[in-house]
Amino acid sequence: MFQGEAGFINGLKSTPDQADMVDALFNNPDFQKLWDYLKNCKAVTIDLEIKSPLPLGGANRCGAYIPGKGGNNPTVVIDPKHALHNDNPSELLDTLIHELIHALSAVRNACGEEGWPLPPGATDWEHDSTVPDPTVPQPKKGDANDDNKKHARKHYGDGASDPINEYLDENDKAQEFMARLVIDALKKTAGGAPYYRLKGGTTTTLKNLKKLYGVQSLTKDLKKVRSITWEPDPCWRRTSTRSGWINQCKCDWCEVIVKFDDGTVQIDLVDGGDKVERDLDSLHIKRIAGWENP
Repeated sequence: MFQGEAGFINGLKSTPDQADMVDALFNNPDFQKLWDYLKNCKAVTIDLEIKSPLPLGGANRCGAYIPGKGGNNPTVVIDPKHALHNDNPSELLDTLIHELIHALSAVRNACGEEGWPLPPGATDWEHDSTVPDPTVPQPKKGDANDDNKKHARKHYGDGASDPINEYLDENDKAQEFMARLVIDALKKTAGGAPYYRLKGGTTTTLKNLKKLYGVQSLTKDLKKVRSITWEPDPCWRRTSTRSGWINQCKCDWCEVIVKFDDGTVQIDLVDGGDKVERDLDSLHIKRIAGWENP
């Protein structure tokens, strides 16, 4: 069960865009199953806290799951005013889901299997049955190479609060789940025509999945495209080629809004440094996330 639920949810909404995206997240059925599993478990009481700043382990954290002594009265704490969260409300959702997955993994034995909300294989390092040597802590990037470090590099990727020195402590399957929820919230809170302004952008998890799995590539038929909008416009640099042009995203992330003759709209988020290329009658997009609005 939760302690401090109402104040915690309200505290997450430190900006109007954060409020809209948090509301969209709580209206997602898969997230609601996750929340209700923890809320309805009578065996464990989880304290929910808002704290800013949140210095832990030598870094200013976006959030944390603190087990408590002997696993009793664990705490989920979030800093909604962290720079990452202020600049990009998608990161706030990412952090919240991340810490709740830690809570789920920790209380699973006490709360039981009924209503378990995570997809198969989604877990954190401490509860990952595929870790080669579970008797030692998760390695840091500066540690000597061994099987555990290879596993972290292949299935976990860069940490969020300290990507230079740490690996993320939740695996790729958990990250896929987080990404689906964040993309759904972005889609539901996107503004209307003609600009389709997003409340947030790409997240460290989406960028991490790109590193783990590679970039997504899409090809669109230019004959069916009515118009293309580039957001933010100053972030795109165009280079002419013999058969068309290449637009490269020069910011942390960019948005491409493709409007088709049939009235549908495709929204694609492009990572910094990635490209959109026109070649004859085709449009080739390397994207980190996206969706179609019918």
